[in-house]
Amino acid sequence: MLRQIVATVAAALAAGLGTGAPAEGLSYPARPAQGISRSVAAADDGGGLLMLTFSNDVMRLLSAISTDGATLVPNRGQLPYADPRGRGVRDPSVVRAGDRFMVAYTSPPLRSYLAATTSWALASSVDLDHWHFETDVPMTAIPGVTHVWAPDLFTDDDGAVYSYVAVSTDGARSFQTYVMKALDAGLRRWSAPVLLSGLGANTIDATVRRVGDRYVMFVKDETTKTISRAWATTPMGPFTLDRTGNWMGIAGTPVEGPALVHMPGGGFRLYYDAYTANQLRFVDSSDLDSWSTPHVLAYPWPNARHLGVLALSSQDLTALSSAPPAWPDLTADNVADVLGRDGAGRLWLYPGDGRGGWLARRQVGSGWQGFTAVFGAGDVSGDGRADVLARDGAGRLWLYPGDGRGGWLARRQVGSGWQGFTAVFGAGDVSGDGRADVLARDGAGRLWLYPGDGRGGWLARRQVGSGWQGFTRVVGGGDLTGDGVPDVLARQANGTLWLYPGDGQGGWQSRRQVGAGWQAFDTFVVVSDLTADGAPDVVARDRAGRLWLYQGDGQGGWLSRRQVGSGWQVFTAIT
Repeated sequence: MLRQIVATVAAALAAGLGTGAPAEGLSYPARPAQGISRSVAAADDGGGLLMLTFSNDVMRLLSAISTDGATLVPNRGQLPYADPRGRGVRDPSVVRAGDRFMVAYTSPPLRSYLAATTSWALASSVDLDHWHFETDVPMTAIPGVTHVWAPDLFTDDDGAVYSYVAVSTDGARSFQTYVMKALDAGLRRWSAPVLLSGLGANTIDATVRRVGDRYVMFVKDETTKTISRAWATTPMGPFTLDRTGNWMGIAGTPVEGPALVHMPGGGFRLYYDAYTANQLRFVDSSDLDSWSTPHVLAYPWPNARHLGVLALSSQDLTALSSAPPAWPDLTADNVADVLGRDGAGRLWLYPGDGRGGWLARRQVGSGWQGFTAVFGAGDVSGDGRADVLARDGAGRLWLYPGDGRGGWLARRQVGSGWQGFTAVFGAGDVSGDGRADVLARDGAGRLWLYPGDGRGGWLARRQVGSGWQGFTRVVGGGDLTGDGVPDVLARQANGTLWLYPGDGQGGWQSRRQVGAGWQAFDTFVVVSDLTADGAPDVVARDRAGRLWLYQGDGQGGWLSRRQVGSGWQVFTAIT
């Protein structure tokens, strides 16, 4: 993971803070090429870019990396962040601060992004997989504020951090851009907002970078839906507009959300959101004046909006690529998969297509009829690939390490005496130690946690529940509530479905009901994210063999359900 790397970078930053010179160990060049400051330059050591976006339907933060700046690859271990106060996450911007990555975002009500908001929010991460809410930054010092959107973070060469925020005082009919300066290293205290002069009457989505001894801003003109350019001699302004309208040649469709980076090979790249076309695009320039024709960014999420971009070193990329998958992705294509075992013992892989459906299925095993339980368990072996566990009739537990291509490495026994459990299932990292765990219910209704040791074995088990014998189905593994911790679903005989939110230490927060009538299903499982919106989903089979997808809303409930299969009654196990 990135914890040690970020700590090294943090120490280097601290050593050079306030000097205006990059500290030893940073991934930026000691003398930035072509007058570009380290606040713009991408890593020149074979690194790449961190790109944060959000899913427009469930408003969760999504994280990806790119080594070429043109194609996004999702972080394999990420648990897409949802605001813990039940709000949406929109318009992310990211910087490093100390030993953490910090993301600023718009935080409107989850179901109504146009509703009034008077603050913007900050979350932090040490590994880019798990994000934690930090604070709200109020803008109530501005008289009559009704909406606060699109905070964009910028780190200057001296380490100072600024936020450029769009504020409306007329119910989101028009916006003006304000600037604030962080007053502490943790970015929890900020100066009073100052209105930036020189930008015109209706601007939003400002992004600022340093170029030589000046500061360039790209900002959306909310009236014309184009991107303007302005310059200043200090981050606090005033700024002077020198390019407006369709001067870049990109406004064949309305555009917003500009994000500027200096590419490793030289030159600039501006990313932006062509939102009416549902595309993220980019253009290139050698001088910030002339721009290429637009290119469409390749990314896996169909409803992604806006980008926050940050340079990563080659060390960062190595750490990210070694992160274990958050939940079973047997084909290593960053889309959840499903396994089905038929009555003849054949095991079938249904690769997810990222839209709630399937690619062509294929057989990945035979002779599996002897197992009384088959379930996905995440990366139990610690090799960065998703694995499967299977219990035979004698109670022996077998680990089938995934090979990352939908097949298996040599199996090995990882337990015995498991025949006494009436339910056993992969749970994700419920213990909070970064390793995949397993939960098992015995005949007396006691729930046992088997913490994984990261090598295919187990640490000492411990009891984490009692009275669970009343449930006819118990499954786990997904972070349904969006707090970064896996949860468990349990169904009673009368069809009531209960959510047990994990507490991150192997226990549970207060349960709550999330469904009724689920007795119609003979089986159901939590899957990572079949719809590529950042929220885990559930697939359930009814007694007619129809397979239903319940699309998670990222808050412990459901957006909608739809049928995604038929004839699934032939399977004696689905995972």
